[in-house]
Amino acid sequence: MLILIAIPFDCDTLVENEPMLAIAIKFETQMMADLATKMDKEQQSSIVGFEKRDIKLSCGLNIIEMNSAISDVALRLLNLLRSKQDTAILGEQIKRELIYRVLQAGGGELLQNLFAMMSRNAVIYTICEIIQRDYYRNLTVQELAKQAGMSVSLFHQAFKKVTNYSPLQYIKITRLHKAHELIIHNKMGVAEAAYQVGYVSASQFSREFKRLFGVPPKSSMN
Repeated sequence: MLILIAIPFDCDTLVENEPMLAIAIKFETQMMADLATKMDKEQQSSIVGFEKRDIKLSCGLNIIEMNSAISDVALRLLNLLRSKQDTAILGEQIKRELIYRVLQAGGGELLQNLFAMMSRNAVIYTICEIIQRDYYRNLTVQELAKQAGMSVSLFHQAFKKVTNYSPLQYIKITRLHKAHELIIHNKMGVAEAAYQVGYVSASQFSREFKRLFGVPPKSSMN
């Protein structure tokens, strides 16, 4: 799974009789873009000149099927962790190879999504970053649409295209996930966590927390 912007999502993993290993790697956008522009011309044909024209917004979450090339590079990257020297000398090189294999497996659609994120016209990606930074503020759709330079209706449509959520849903879910982290990792009380993420009503926070996570916030403190 390749996530180009912060998108809240739920997923289930089924494992039978074997241990499961999950890894998360943060890729530098510039490195990804550099690799994408050097990939074969056939894949680039639909996206050449992205800086000179509008690029359609697309969802910022991409499901990439694991293949032997990706798993081989990922395993080599993990094995580097055994040695600090190997990690320092070879880490970036193998990380770059891993990005290439992921982009290759994702095909033209993934490259389109990547360049959409980097396009000057793809302001929705910037708005998502603003929400992730200022989630605790009293953000309004009107304010965000103005920052995006769009009408409210057009902004709502474009935002949902990229994130699969309406702007208000995205803000609410972002706040709840941030509060969840504060309660679990910072051992913060429910009322304080609710206030920290922008809620003025602890009871409303508890209701929406339970609706999202399936348990009341107090249960997360145990």
